[in-house]
Amino acid sequence: MRVANVSLDPEFLPPWQRRTHAGEPVVVTTRLTAESVVAAAIEWAAEIEPYPPF
Repeated sequence: MRVANVSLDPEFLPPWQRRTHAGEPVVVTTRLTAESVVAAAIEWAAEIEPYPPF
């Protein structure tokens, strides 16, 4: 199991931490297994498949 720090843009702030300007990203720390990361990547790829590439 690994610890991952995920940095999110301000629009992902929880409602109790509202900001109206850009600044430091919100950092979420979580513990993930390699298998869960692979499963999430597969799900994400399936979710975005219908959309055209950049």
